[in-house]
Amino acid sequence: MSEIFAPTKVAFFGTPEFAVPTLLGLIESSAVSLDLVVTQPDRRTGRKSSLSFTAVKTAALEHKVPNILQPSKVDEDFLTTLISLNIDAVVVIASGHVLPKLLCEYYGNRIINLHASLLPRHRGASPISAALLSGDSETGVSLMQVVQKLDSGPVFVYNTLQISESDTTDSLSLSLSSLARDLLLNNLEHWLANEIDPIPQNPDDVTYARKILATDAKIKWSESSEQIAKSVRAYIPWPIAYTEYLGQRFRIHESLSRPDVSSTSTPGLVIQLPNNKVAIQCGRGALELSLIQKEGRKIMSITDFLNGNPEFMGSVLG
Repeated sequence: MSEIFAPTKVAFFGTPEFAVPTLLGLIESSAVSLDLVVTQPDRRTGRKSSLSFTAVKTAALEHKVPNILQPSKVDEDFLTTLISLNIDAVVVIASGHVLPKLLCEYYGNRIINLHASLLPRHRGASPISAALLSGDSETGVSLMQVVQKLDSGPVFVYNTLQISESDTTDSLSLSLSSLARDLLLNNLEHWLANEIDPIPQNPDDVTYARKILATDAKIKWSESSEQIAKSVRAYIPWPIAYTEYLGQRFRIHESLSRPDVSSTSTPGLVIQLPNNKVAIQCGRGALELSLIQKEGRKIMSITDFLNGNPEFMGSVLG
């Protein structure tokens, strides 16, 4: 008679929509029993300041996860909670919590993080945006052991994803969230059985992806059109690259770098290209506009915008 093994009791740490596919994958897995979800506290959002659940909390409630905790900070005493629930392993993906040294050391290689980059490249808070800002041709997801130092633990396995010229942080996040789920589920039983040896990261290849700020989105027209086009893609869906036109915020949702356009004019000048396309002169090259959004208005094509705002041509954006 074969021995029957009980599923491994797992705690899941995650917060945004990006983490939900991995959460659902664990819920459906027969290899584990998902006994605890840890996510960020509810936030007040919108004009009415109504209380909003995290995406992970919403999914956990829908699937009746037995325990949901929402600490703003995970301290060393939190380990007592995990031990009291007989948690054997921990899976982390975009939780927004800093995990204390004692917790990391207690679980060792039984605590893992799914990080949205090919580590050691783009450690830190905004790896997807960083890949676009850097002009990377590929990115991926790394399954790594959690240690106290930021994203520096050894890597068990990783999967790569090619970045297309039309990808934004939004589209890449969607693709990478599915890739993270698949990477974990395809390696879950091997990891739990200690059948994968993690490989230390090469410190010589480390780069860091700092947190994106709202102020990063203001376009500097003195930069090259290639770099500005990268930032337009990197800041979708937030904070959205913008400039100023007639004293109001003018957002750019879709654009194209035109390095072939000479840089003899003032950076920020709105020009017409030979094919009747509209572009903004940059420090080097020009940025061809496709989709824009005037402050307080909906997103529209640059053609539709010009129909009502012909004076836009020849103006200087700042």
